[in-house]
Amino acid sequence: MTTQPQSHTTSRRIVLTYAATILGAVALAACGGTAPAATISTGSAVTAASATSAVAASAPVSLATSTAATSSQQATSQAAAASRASASAPASVAPAGAAPEVIWSSWATDDLGIQRELEQLGMFTQAHPEIKVTRATVPSSGYQDKLLAGMAGGTGPDVFRDNPADAIPLAQKGQIASLDALLQTTKGGWWDTADVKPGVMGWAKAMGHQYGFPMGTGAYYALDINRDLFHAGGLPDPALGYNDPAWTFDAVLAAAQKLTKGGTAAPTQFGIDDGMKWVYLHPVVMSFGGNYMDPKTGEFLWTEQPALDAIQWVADLRLKQHVSPMPDQTAHGEFAYVSGKLGLSWSTFNLGMYLISTVGNHFDWDIIPPPHQPGKPPVVWFYVSWWVENKASKVADAAWTFHYWLGGPEGQRPAVEYAWEAPHFTSNDTYFGLRMGAEGAKKNLAVAKDFLKYTSPDRPEINPRYNDAQKALTPALADVATGKLDARTAMEQIKTQMDTILKQGMAEANP
Repeated sequence: MTTQPQSHTTSRRIVLTYAATILGAVALAACGGTAPAATISTGSAVTAASATSAVAASAPVSLATSTAATSSQQATSQAAAASRASASAPASVAPAGAAPEVIWSSWATDDLGIQRELEQLGMFTQAHPEIKVTRATVPSSGYQDKLLAGMAGGTGPDVFRDNPADAIPLAQKGQIASLDALLQTTKGGWWDTADVKPGVMGWAKAMGHQYGFPMGTGAYYALDINRDLFHAGGLPDPALGYNDPAWTFDAVLAAAQKLTKGGTAAPTQFGIDDGMKWVYLHPVVMSFGGNYMDPKTGEFLWTEQPALDAIQWVADLRLKQHVSPMPDQTAHGEFAYVSGKLGLSWSTFNLGMYLISTVGNHFDWDIIPPPHQPGKPPVVWFYVSWWVENKASKVADAAWTFHYWLGGPEGQRPAVEYAWEAPHFTSNDTYFGLRMGAEGAKKNLAVAKDFLKYTSPDRPEINPRYNDAQKALTPALADVATGKLDARTAMEQIKTQMDTILKQGMAEANP
């Protein structure tokens, strides 16, 4: 799917930047993947007119029919994509300069992200030719800085993507609009209907107000698997579902040990990659029975035994078990997942569409659920970004029309078809993953469909001081990852600092 330019709340941002990088690599393109079609220079402004011409000039992502049961849905999806591509530009309907212009911003600068947003833009143009929407994207590395500068200078976008930890400070400053009153006066739309899945829209609430609509919906974490290596090592296929009793942390370690080849001096293959990142450690800690913080007081809880055991277990995959590559062994991608020399990779289901391009048929890849402790279910961290609205927008009515459409079932549909977002609406369930075509139909998309049953209700990222806490936590985790400190020492050293930061955030969220 995520913060500020380089903090852990931008994990989705970082993951997608990584995916965009490997999409562009010539060597990986030769692996047989189908490259996304539309390519537009990053950082540029894209209007509905240029968006529709770009999509029309490109070949749609393959929608090859895999089964009779899905062929009609895929054909419908392909026809819809063609229709979106041929949408008329606002200038063809309204006189030049007559249409209000809405500036829409995100960090979707990778090929698939561009194509997804171009389709959304074309669909909206068909539905609302009286409004001009200009898509202005910024690469993730500079996104938040440019956004903040624009907001401060009165030139910020009208509707834009942000992560909760970044959007909440803007809400506190009165820079993004609360949607409460707008939703009360918007009648006859999708809001508050049975089509909206229970609790979904609450994912974009903070401090008692609806500040946005969820987007980029996913969960950390899943595991990408190289089934060819599993089979070559005589290992059985692991779990497909979250409730498989055999898929425990011990089972992951045993598989990783068997998959690691060549010894520590000259390794040729590893069982699993590095998982010492917040987005993975947080759900692993919860699966071990721990919590990041007390949801009522803000007390930092990673000094308790379940959390310490979880953090040390992940660190020891590299330091003690030697089943994960050291940093110098990954500097040039030798043991990256796409190389085919890694059995398991910490990931998220949202990247499935990217793997069709980056891995292709190089090896038999799939997505499997995270492990768990014996007799207990796994716990995953549900994460979203928000579509939010600039309170100072000079085209407020048009911005709200676009924002409301974007957050609704039609606006979400392209992202659902690409399996990049979990469906927020029952009406979108049948569209999930259709753009992955025949190849995607062979993959374990149940990981994406079933994850909500296993998500924690705790949302530490909506603590207003979440980003500050991450700045304190990240160096401590790095010390554990390198073996400089053990988990207990590292977490105890930052306990007082983390308590102060997180409790301050709780006080700000509940004045």
